[in-house]
Amino acid sequence: MSIRKALFVASAVALTALPSIASAFSSSIGYSPFSTISGTTITPQNGLSFATTTSALYVDVNRSDSYTPNGSILNPYKSLSSAIANEWPGATAFSYNLAGGLDVEASPLTFPTVPFTLIGNESTLADVGGCVTMQSAFDIYDYTISAPCVLETDPSNTSVHQFTNGVISSSLVLDGISTLQGEIVTGGSGLVIGPGTLSNVSGSLSYEPIFANAGQLNLIDGEVSTTSNTYAAINATSTYSAASINASNVWNFGSGGGININNGATSTLNDVLDSYIRTAQGSPSVTAGNAATVFCGNMNLTATGTLAANPTGTNWFPCESEYEIVLSKFGTGTTTPAADFTAQASSTNATTTVELGKSGQTKGTCIKMYRTDGSAIYAYVMAGATTFTLSTTANVCSQVAGF
Repeated sequence: MSIRKALFVASAVALTALPSIASAFSSSIGYSPFSTISGTTITPQNGLSFATTTSALYVDVNRSDSYTPNGSILNPYKSLSSAIANEWPGATAFSYNLAGGLDVEASPLTFPTVPFTLIGNESTLADVGGCVTMQSAFDIYDYTISAPCVLETDPSNTSVHQFTNGVISSSLVLDGISTLQGEIVTGGSGLVIGPGTLSNVSGSLSYEPIFANAGQLNLIDGEVSTTSNTYAAINATSTYSAASINASNVWNFGSGGGININNGATSTLNDVLDSYIRTAQGSPSVTAGNAATVFCGNMNLTATGTLAANPTGTNWFPCESEYEIVLSKFGTGTTTPAADFTAQASSTNATTTVELGKSGQTKGTCIKMYRTDGSAIYAYVMAGATTFTLSTTANVCSQVAGF
């Protein structure tokens, strides 16, 4: 048998079986989406689809022609609220596919209680009638939401709530496990992280303050830029709140300060790492209070470019270069240095070794000390000598500016 003939026979068999397949499908769902089933002809209800029983819905706000919307790609709904109102109640999840455009809604918009995915295709929802509420897990892509507020009301820590590559022009309240990736948050009163919520904000920008309300903020490669006189750019002041800020810009050109993590949660570690913190002149850059906080590798400036004060509080831990700036006592091999600088071997009754300088250097090693009358004395060892030279002039030490 030739290949062409074999394909013809297979096609004929498939066409013959279509009515029985369609009937079995209708029986299984308890509803017939077909207006006629005869011979090899099957005619769907509503013309070209049976979207009443599908979870994939299409919306095109640009359509002004007359037709009966059913959520199909050829007969899409003309607003997102219409799509939600006419959803098939048997679906366990939905996907909304939106054509680009402006959808103006006059009433609050509430998504279903099942998970959903929304592909915005750079479209905009302007809900002038109230808040937009998500009641379950979701993934929203390339979508702008402008409303009085955007609310998540699903506290589940086993499903993801994610905004990606969009704009939220409103107050935003996060719940459960929430992710912002490539988002811009602007307008409203800020971004609020609800109790017990883990929020991952990555590659995103907020023009409003962030509040960790007994929740955890992870800000990575992001930016907060605000002008608040009332609040810091990032706030984690309630019990059980915490903040982890890494490689981010935190700017507040108002008087509210940069980062306020004075939550008293000494057992829940905060950290501010490799970030650029900039505040108005005279405003606190980081307020740590008694919260356990690691502060490391940051640039800490005021709006005029001068170095801002180091974090306030008694339970924060600097690292690397911050040690020489903020610690009143520094020790190696000990956690309780007795002097301003203490070096000791960590092993019991072992030799303590200190090296000042490095092998091969030809510039010498200088030690600057002060006499009891307050004048400086410089100690160094000249070439060929084996004893210290003590001098009131810097000599080789003068190679260090200001020394």
